Amino acid sequence: FLLFVLTAFVPANHFASKFLTKFHNLPSTVDPSKIINHRLFGISKLPPPLNKFSESPYIIAKNGEIDKKDKWTGWIVRHLGGPINLIVFDGNALYLERGNRFSRIVGPGEKISFLEWYETIKYVVDLRPQIKTGNIEVWTKDGIKISLDIQIECRIGDPSMNDPGNGIIYPYDPAAVKKAVERHALRWPNRQEGEPSEFTWIDAAWGQVTGIVPGYIGSSMLDDLFIASRDSGQILSPRAMKEVFEKLNDATKVFGVFIMDFQIVKVEMPEQVYKHQKDQW
Repeated sequence: FLLFVLTAFVPANHFASKFLTKFHNLPSTVDPSKIINHRLFGISKLPPPLNKFSESPYIIAKNGEIDKKDKWTGWIVRHLGGPINLIVFDGNALYLERGNRFSRIVGPGEKISFLEWYETIKYVVDLRPQIKTGNIEVWTKDGIKISLDIQIECRIGDPSMNDPGNGIIYPYDPAAVKKAVERHALRWPNRQEGEPSEFTWIDAAWGQVTGIVPGYIGSSMLDDLFIASRDSGQILSPRAMKEVFEKLNDATKVFGVFIMDFQIVKVEMPEQVYKHQKDQW
């Protein structure tokens, strides 16, 4: 009987491996036979000698990605689903889907979680603070265009939730993770030419910068922004920076992101305007 099972199983496994490779366009680093064996035998403990098929595989989420994502375990959790064990390191969270719809959030501090059948990992979320820099050009109330180099530091979840007593360095808020991930989108280029680009939660936070900062500067005259004696409006003054910082957080908290730091690193204005100001001052 065992011989009959083996003679039937081996050709079937070979055919299934070829079909799986072609249907899913498997990368060369992924062994299709291991995926098939796991789907068939990786659910319950089996007696020897079949128990080698019932070993409990796992994946590790760290540094914002799946460790060894080129292996079959890294592939299966994104495309087919469990059963498989999930080990999530501090500073990471997993956004899971079932049938292309949200299922749940898995985060650190939960020991070993379990990925259920047909539940897949849609995103591995990095909970560590992220820094983004960029340049924007804005117009003052009196029609002068200035260039600003800006840097923001942001993260998912309220930093005030940090509790050293629970052994987690980076605060973990499942609701904030869900909001931030669902802000994720694809942007199509103009005229539908070229490949779409990802629009992540960091891009969404930066989008608030490009909306709020020009609005603040556009409500003031150039001299009001840069003459030091006028602290009520000077763009680099503590009062102005605090006001912009609070407006940014009010906007980003809606999708679970918190701005931890906001800096205007460099300011440039037209040379003739700078020369005129210098002469006047």
